[in-house]
Amino acid sequence: MTHKLGMQLRALPLASVNQDLTSESTVKEQVMNANMWSRRYWIASDVLDAEVYESILTKAGFTLLNQGHSRFAPHGWSRFYLLAESHLAVHSFPEAGQDYVELASCNKALLLRFHALLHGICREHHCHVQDVLTVPLANPDFIHEDNHVVLESYPGGAWVCPYDSIVVRKTTPYQEFAILIGPVGRSLWIDGYLQSKERTEHIYHEMLVHPAMLGGPGCRNVLVLGGGEGAILREVLRYDAVERVTMVDIDGELVAACKQHLPTWHQGAFDNPRVDLQIMDAFRFLRTRPSPFDLIILDLPAVGSQRNRNLEDISRQYVQETFYADLRRALAPGGVVCSYLGSIFDDTEPHAGIRAAATAVFPHLWLYRVNGLLLKMLVMSERDIALYNVNRPTEGSLGDIASAVDEGLQARTSGGLRHYNGLEHIASFALSNDMLEWLQ
Repeated sequence: MTHKLGMQLRALPLASVNQDLTSESTVKEQVMNANMWSRRYWIASDVLDAEVYESILTKAGFTLLNQGHSRFAPHGWSRFYLLAESHLAVHSFPEAGQDYVELASCNKALLLRFHALLHGICREHHCHVQDVLTVPLANPDFIHEDNHVVLESYPGGAWVCPYDSIVVRKTTPYQEFAILIGPVGRSLWIDGYLQSKERTEHIYHEMLVHPAMLGGPGCRNVLVLGGGEGAILREVLRYDAVERVTMVDIDGELVAACKQHLPTWHQGAFDNPRVDLQIMDAFRFLRTRPSPFDLIILDLPAVGSQRNRNLEDISRQYVQETFYADLRRALAPGGVVCSYLGSIFDDTEPHAGIRAAATAVFPHLWLYRVNGLLLKMLVMSERDIALYNVNRPTEGSLGDIASAVDEGLQARTSGGLRHYNGLEHIASFALSNDMLEWLQ
């Protein structure tokens, strides 16, 4: 199929929305839901043209009242279809090679027909479609009706995405978790928040582990606080020099479910003889059973992203100076702490509390990004580490730092990394002005 939107399209005047509808439209209104539903898609450009969208709408059963378009300099366009049931809008983003499509309708059945037809055409042309459904949210449960899970709720509705089946869903004394199977594989949800998904979990776990492992003093004894999926263990165990990994997680039922149902995450790490699994509160472990660890990895919930009381208690610990004092006492001389900090868009006010508490204990802090997931991590140590000084190199050039990372991975790990390397390290630790300001 050739793309016809490169040609000048005829702009039609929008019809009055007050016009009398036909008897056919009146019949349709009688079966409309009282709520408004919408689907939004990202579709690769140069696949669907105006005629195709009009054809899909007609075949789905929508009543097309009128349509119009507009072009933008130097490139890009938008097209609008006015429907008796609501509207369809298509916006091109040539710089991203994608079109953004939004269909709103108060007739759910027609919307679902459009969805099926659109996916069918895209499959025919080997075109990837990323779609999210917005629905009225009458039930606060994060697993919604019609096999959709809530990504984010707002007054009167929610963003949701589809799933195929529930592998396990359970409420423990600490949280509710679910493992789902969807279009892109398995995913882990805790208290309504997406924690990890099969397609991208390796990015998060490699970026939380390997920068810290390469900056630590040998890292023979490692402590992991949290990390129920076992993927942190998987990455740490790539280092032959590691003699012992202690993992502390408060929820044994979650760990057991992950061990059973997320084998590609942990890849047998729970059964490795170097692993010591402790089911207990991480903060109590730090206070009562510390030993000198070369590296401590915090894979705990981010500040400000929790829905239940237990996780809010964890969030409050992050801004206490005593917590960082406990971490430093548990470190071997020259040891490193690495922590997941949350989204790069998270509110900076609670993170200011983290910075204040951490800098009161650790003289050196480094912030870095997880490119591709829009997350940020924090590294802390009592010593300056040249590997992290990308914004102000203290030893050699940026190329030297990248080479040191690649050489360290080759010499110290068993290989198999899919994301992290020397250039990715440079890109992650090269900070924007606002992130540098956060560290001041």
